[in-house]
Amino acid sequence: MDALATSGIRFDQSYCAAPVCGPSRACMATGRLPHENGVLESGMSILPNMPTMGEIFRAADYHTAWSGRWDLPDHGPDILGFDCLHDTTQRLGLGMFGDSHVADCAIDFLTQDHDIPFLLGVSLCNPHDICYWVMQQSTPPGKLHPERARLKEISDS
Repeated sequence: MDALATSGIRFDQSYCAAPVCGPSRACMATGRLPHENGVLESGMSILPNMPTMGEIFRAADYHTAWSGRWDLPDHGPDILGFDCLHDTTQRLGLGMFGDSHVADCAIDFLTQDHDIPFLLGVSLCNPHDICYWVMQQSTPPGKLHPERARLKEISDS
C-alpha cells in the first residue's frame, strides 16, 4: 500500500456523504446530500424531480454513460440520464465476479472516438468484497473463522 501511495495519487482527507453504498452513490450521481435527493438508505429511489449528473450533462449535449453498480430502484437500460454500458445480465454483485467486466466496458468506451464531450460514471463493486483477501490468509483461530465460513458460502453461491 505504501508503494502504491508513493507512486500514485493519495487523498489525505476525503469525505463520504453517506455511510452506505446506495445513498452514497445517489449523492455522487446528483451532487446532493441524502436528505435532499431522497435516498436515505439502500433500496430507495432518487426523488423524481431530482436531476442526476447524467440528465444535466446530457441536456448540455454530452454523451453520458455508466458502467457498473447502480443499485437504485430506477435501474434500466437508461440509468437516469446515462447509457448503461455493462451487460445487465452479468452478475455484478461481487467485485471478484463483475469488476473486470465493468472496467472492460469503461475502457472500451474510453478508447472510442467521441465527436462530443462525454461524462462516464464507473461504479465498481470493490471495496465491498475486500474481505475476501482475509479468506486467503492463514489466521489464528478465533472469531474470524465463522465469518470466513459465511464469506466462503457467499462466494460459492
